[in-house]
Amino acid sequence: MDVQNDDRKNGNNKRTDEIDRYIGARLRQWRRIANVDTAQLCRKLNITYQQLQKYEKGVNRISASCLYRISREMRVPVSYFYDDQDVIAQGKSSSEVDGTMSQRMSMVEFMSTKAAVNLCCAFTEIGNPVIKEALLNLTTEIADKKRSVDAVEV
Repeated sequence: MDVQNDDRKNGNNKRTDEIDRYIGARLRQWRRIANVDTAQLCRKLNITYQQLQKYEKGVNRISASCLYRISREMRVPVSYFYDDQDVIAQGKSSSEVDGTMSQRMSMVEFMSTKAAVNLCCAFTEIGNPVIKEALLNLTTEIADKKRSVDAVEV
């Protein structure tokens, strides 16, 4: 009897999925925003740099105990890593949930980049609320135009 195939039939698939990648991206996002030293975090968690990278990219699934240790070390609740997963799934078909998860992943992955962190830091330094509103309107307008172009190309 093939135990691995039996596990998969029973829903115990060992592969990572969208939620694992989302949790990893949230880990990377928080680490970058908080400017946490990677080497120091790895030492405190007793994991290698490569393992942390695999967690952040969603290549390896983070165990419950490891996620707990990470949340304690980072001083965030475990729920931070799940964000609003339950809200995403409420009243939606699995394909709608997958689409919403994919959109969320894109946002979380972007927010995990240095460019996003720099953008947010620069934006928060703008003291004038009128300028902030104008920048928000400008970026929204650019995104809307891109969506319109993308829709025409399909």
